[in-house]
Amino acid sequence: MQLAWEASTLDHLSGGRFELGLGAGHTPDEYAATGIERLPASDRKVQLAEQVEIVRALLDGEVVHHRGRHHHLAGASVDRAVQDHLPILVGGNGAELLGHAGAQADIIGLQGLGRTLDDGHQHAVNWSAAHLDTQIEQVRAGAGDRFDALEINALVQVVEVTDDSADAIAALVDRVEGLTVEQVEETPYVLIGSVREIATKIERCRMRWGISYFVVRSLDDFAPVIAACR
Repeated sequence: MQLAWEASTLDHLSGGRFELGLGAGHTPDEYAATGIERLPASDRKVQLAEQVEIVRALLDGEVVHHRGRHHHLAGASVDRAVQDHLPILVGGNGAELLGHAGAQADIIGLQGLGRTLDDGHQHAVNWSAAHLDTQIEQVRAGAGDRFDALEINALVQVVEVTDDSADAIAALVDRVEGLTVEQVEETPYVLIGSVREIATKIERCRMRWGISYFVVRSLDDFAPVIAACR
């Protein structure tokens, strides 16, 4: 309820330009800092699924009655968003989560992250093309006829604009356990090379997986690539 109210408020303040991103969460420090109980991953994914459905209905102007495993609402409502359909992005991993996102969300966020490492923050990477193929099919299975209307998002973990891509890729492979040169060259989570090489890879990922939405950590560094893609 609170989340939907805040999303609606931001949508009104931005003149209908707001996009809501949701995930199951995992970082222990974030839970400790906010005093929120950190449930097991399977429970967090069920909680997320309930949240997506509740928030979607509230933002669409519905009065919501819901009694689920994690959320109970009776006659809840918020001011309808300015947008006719405020976009909801759901990011995460796993067949159940991605299938539900395909059925309910507007944007699917993929990160290429594997198991959480012992520190509770960092992840093993899973940047194989085969794994990404599987994730897309998991989304498709949930989406059914609405799959073509979805937007596929990739969180880019590494961007390096360089004229010596071979050396830069080799250095990354040396740093990341289990990573191969082939995986770096194929999947969208690493963009290394000249501006033209990166722009070409983005187009290749769009053609193969339908990824049209890339999130990077430094917009200034990526600006020349955006210009080239245009």
